[in-house]
Amino acid sequence: MPSPIIEPPAKTVAATGANIRVTPAGLWPKRYDLMDGFRGIAVLMVVCFHCGFLPFGHWGVILFFVISGYCILASADSCQKQNLGAWGFAVRRFHRIYPPYLCAVVFFIITRLIKIGFSHENQLAQFSVLQFLQNATLTQWLTLLVHPNATGANLSLMVTAFWYLDYVVQFYAVVAIFLLLVVRTGRASLNTLIIALTGISFIWVLGMNNFHCGLFIEYWPVFALGCLVFMRLCQFKKRWARMTVDGFLVVLAAVCLIGRFHHPAPVWIFGHATEALMIGACFSLLLIALRGASEWIAGTIPGRVISFVGLISYSLYLIHQFNLKLASTVIGHILPTGAPRLVVVLGIVGFHIALATVFWFFCERPFLNERIPLSGFFKFVRRNSSLPSSAN
Repeated sequence: MPSPIIEPPAKTVAATGANIRVTPAGLWPKRYDLMDGFRGIAVLMVVCFHCGFLPFGHWGVILFFVISGYCILASADSCQKQNLGAWGFAVRRFHRIYPPYLCAVVFFIITRLIKIGFSHENQLAQFSVLQFLQNATLTQWLTLLVHPNATGANLSLMVTAFWYLDYVVQFYAVVAIFLLLVVRTGRASLNTLIIALTGISFIWVLGMNNFHCGLFIEYWPVFALGCLVFMRLCQFKKRWARMTVDGFLVVLAAVCLIGRFHHPAPVWIFGHATEALMIGACFSLLLIALRGASEWIAGTIPGRVISFVGLISYSLYLIHQFNLKLASTVIGHILPTGAPRLVVVLGIVGFHIALATVFWFFCERPFLNERIPLSGFFKFVRRNSSLPSSAN
């Protein structure tokens, strides 16, 4: 088993008015204060997209993939240093994602049963017993192996937005396998395995173009961008290594921008992945550029508010899509006829946030790896104080 990375003693430097601890080798702590804020922005983009308020809101899913790459590698690195191994990593990830997800599935079924009573429309009848099992285990992607299609067009999905989780669970499994290989072989490193698979995934994307079979490799390049950001900020001690990551991201963003918007360019180079890679590369560069200002931005009032949304982002992502009609109906009854569109949008989004907050309290908070005390939560609501990250 390779020895853990030993970081030299940290020193405190000033950055945009905040004290940030950076090691002499230029490494940052794994804790990225602004990550919850970015998570909050991403989930609001997705919610607004599904509500019909933001045409490009689906880009929020790409941000989630990059954030997942950073957080999953950070978690795997911690498990390595604590000698928890692949099993410890898998248990922590399972405990973090599955219980709230299963609660969301039960919530969906209950709302559909209630809907049958009001409109006699039985949306559950379209799903077979096998599909119920797939939705309970986040294996809806198996359907795409037999019937390739767009990820959101998978007929086995009870809630379309859950397609993202199908990939995330596979990312967990791949990283757990890599951790196991690192322990068993004693030679391979986690970073080397991730980078090697990233190269293979780019070849896959180039060759398969618009083909979707539900396998992790289709979105691994975007996920790997988040891993690269973590390596660049928290692990790579050599300046040339950090500059290589920066240069790669700049070139990738430039190539994708040309391929996406300049039609004479060979758009086929990245096919359907062009937009995802373009957004992912640009977002990765933003994460790197803002790292020094992260603590200061997260400490501002807007930063704290959006970090609160990031705290409940998983709950909000899980339950918002099958409550779209409920939110619009409730807000439609509360607001007067002819209310300004901005007020309606804020009302509907606010309703989703309120509902997700309740869900977070009862269905997500009990399963956090880093337990958040209720006193800390209420203190945040009253005084805009910061909270621990919910992504650990």
